[in-house]
Amino acid sequence: MKISKVLASLLLLGGIGITGTMIGSAETQVQAESFVYPAIVQIHSTHGVFHGADINQGNAPFESLKAWTSWQVTDVRIDLISRSIWLRVSSDGWIEYSLNDHASDTLIAEMKNTVSKTSLSQGNLNGLVTGIQTPDYNQVKTLTRTPVVDRPGSTKVVRQLPAGTRWRTPYDARKPLITKNDDTPVYYQIATNQWVESKYVQDAYTGVSLAYDKKLQVYRFNPATLTMVPTRQLPAHSAWRFSGIYAKTYQGQHYYLIGNNEWADNGTQIDW
Repeated sequence: MKISKVLASLLLLGGIGITGTMIGSAETQVQAESFVYPAIVQIHSTHGVFHGADINQGNAPFESLKAWTSWQVTDVRIDLISRSIWLRVSSDGWIEYSLNDHASDTLIAEMKNTVSKTSLSQGNLNGLVTGIQTPDYNQVKTLTRTPVVDRPGSTKVVRQLPAGTRWRTPYDARKPLITKNDDTPVYYQIATNQWVESKYVQDAYTGVSLAYDKKLQVYRFNPATLTMVPTRQLPAHSAWRFSGIYAKTYQGQHYYLIGNNEWADNGTQIDW
C-alpha cells in the first residue's frame, strides 16, 4: 500500500558515461559522482533497463536483465518523483534498486552518500528527501496536538496545531530506502518552512472498497501515546470503505480509517 503520492520529476546529480560490465544485468536511471570499485549489485528479479532520459517518462525498458545476475554499477541517482534509487550498469543503462537486491558495501555507502548530499542540498536533515508532487495536493488531518517543525528531520518547533485541523500538503519528504532498516517517518509540508511528522496525522485517502476474508481487528487511536489500541472484531467477509490512512513510518504498519476513530490494520487480507 503506497501512502505517498506518485510524484513527477527527478534530480540528476551528474555523472560520467561508462560502458557497464555484466556480472549480472540491469539498467535504470540513477546518477551521482562516480565512485571506487568494486560497486556490485546482484538483482533478485528480472529488471528492466532504461535510458537515463526515459526514467519515469512512460517509456518501455530497452532491455531486461535476468534475476540473480550481478552487475557492476558506475553511478547512482535519486529520482525525485518517487525518491527511488537508480543504478547505472552501462553507458546509459539504468535499473531501479530494490531492497531485495544485494549490493556491495561500496555501493551501499555511495547510495547513502548520494541521499545525504541530496537531503542537505534541500535543507533537510537525516537523509530525508523532498519529492516533487503533482498539482492535486494531498491533505492531512491532525489526530492530536501536533508540533510543526521548520524542516524535515528538525527538532525546532515553530508552532503547535490543535487536533482535528486539516492542511493541504504540496510536498512530502521521506528517506529513500537503501537497506531494510532505513525506514523513517514521512514529513508533510503545510506551509513555507513548516512541516509535520506522519505519526501525528491522518493521510487522506478515500474511495477504496475493502473486503476481508477473516475477522477484522479494529483499533482506536490513542492520541496521548500515538498508538493503536485493539477494541473489537468485525465479521469475516464484510466490506468496508476507508477515508484515511495512518502510518508512523513509510514502511511501517498502515491503518485504514473505517469509522469514527475506528481503524483496521493492513495485516488483514484485503481484496481490492
